[in-house]
Amino acid sequence: MRTPISVYACPSRRPPAADRNFDNNEDPPVVLAAASLGDYAANAGLEEDTGLEDEDWLDPATRRNIDIRVAGPIYTGSAINARRVIDGLSKTLAIGEKHIPPVRDDWPEEMVHFEQGDTAFLAGDNIFAVFRCSEEGLATGPDDGAASDDAAEDAIKKFGGPHSGVTMFVFLDGHAEGVSNDIDVETLKAMSTIGGEETIPTTP
Repeated sequence: MRTPISVYACPSRRPPAADRNFDNNEDPPVVLAAASLGDYAANAGLEEDTGLEDEDWLDPATRRNIDIRVAGPIYTGSAINARRVIDGLSKTLAIGEKHIPPVRDDWPEEMVHFEQGDTAFLAGDNIFAVFRCSEEGLATGPDDGAASDDAAEDAIKKFGGPHSGVTMFVFLDGHAEGVSNDIDVETLKAMSTIGGEETIPTTP
């Protein structure tokens, strides 16, 4: 968890490093600037906390009964196989670049990584360090979330990268593709779920 790993760093954003804070829930971190960073997040579906409701993920039977119309392929406690992805592996998002919201003046310095969802990547304690969702659309650019506290709360849930106009994703069939940051939110939601049975345009 303290080793820089190049494959987890987007070369267009920053070099690999072990300079992130370890999580301490919502309290100031005890260990600073020691953890490996990660620029990517798993697609949990419409919401980043899929599978966490009422600790459903603790029960294997409950995990199997998750609503595939709202779930992505990777969420807390997920055990999704290809047969359950009825929307098609080539049309379903697996992993994408995560948006890192800009720093706000009212954030304490030691809590910046936490507020950005950019804490210890491999520890996975901060849900926003490892999961993102589609309910708020894609980040419109690097300043997405700067306008207000509400905007920052939405921005931390979003996928978004450093590339102009597009966010890079890996789909469940293994291919990588850039998705326009201007994509219609409903289309993005359709691409993020494993069983909504929506029709997705050929070029989203």
